[in-house]
Amino acid sequence: MALCQLDGKIYVDPILHKIVLKNNNKELECECCSHCWGLFNIKYQLGRNNNTFIIPEDQVIKVYKISSNNFEYKPQKDKPESRIITDILKTMKDINKKKSKTDLQ
Repeated sequence: MALCQLDGKIYVDPILHKIVLKNNNKELECECCSHCWGLFNIKYQLGRNNNTFIIPEDQVIKVYKISSNNFEYKPQKDKPESRIITDILKTMKDINKKKSKTDLQ
């Protein structure tokens, strides 16, 4: 499985092309599927290499990436469910203590 960084879809058995998107002041390497590679090949001018596409300054291209920050586990110190359960148990104990005191009198 692999992610096409230009359309944001995950493909099972893709043929990925390593390309470089370039404008006047920036270069970005990414991998794309054959479909996106074909669309870029028609729409944008190729640079010196066959895998470099020159993007005009006025156009914005969204590039998708998977980041480990998206999958980061952040444990909660105090879960609301456990707090509710402990409050219920505490209340039940208090009620039982009051009942037992009134039964003795």
